[in-house]
Amino acid sequence: MKRKDNNPELDALLRTQTQQAIQKAVRSLPEENLSLAWRSSLNERLRAAKPEPRWKARLKGTWRPALGLALASCLAVTLTLRNPISHPVVANSNLEASLVATYDDTANSETVAGPGLAIHEVNDTTSNTDSSSDWSESDLNSL
Repeated sequence: MKRKDNNPELDALLRTQTQQAIQKAVRSLPEENLSLAWRSSLNERLRAAKPEPRWKARLKGTWRPALGLALASCLAVTLTLRNPISHPVVANSNLEASLVATYDDTANSETVAGPGLAIHEVNDTTSNTDSSSDWSESDLNSL
């Protein structure tokens, strides 16, 4: 490269013996064209050395735990709000067992659907009998 301005001090320094030796060594080097593979690998190394923005690093470090927490929360809500599984009725070949099961189901349904008392616990209060005969010992003791 040639300069347009003349600087005698700089020209004198370039004409020294050491500078002349360096010029000859550089001129004697063979001229090589760089391959595209070498350029590509250099570009990849430069991209790897490029610092990553702080927000991208934070995003990469937090999205996996956040996603895991969200999935765990969905699973917990699903398990909490799901309908209870009704137990299937096992059909017994035993006649007595099926009669007992039927009685239990009937008694339980009357207790739940009725006034809270089983049939055998409810007294008939609509009868028109003498009120003095319906007294019990507990009623007499409370007097």
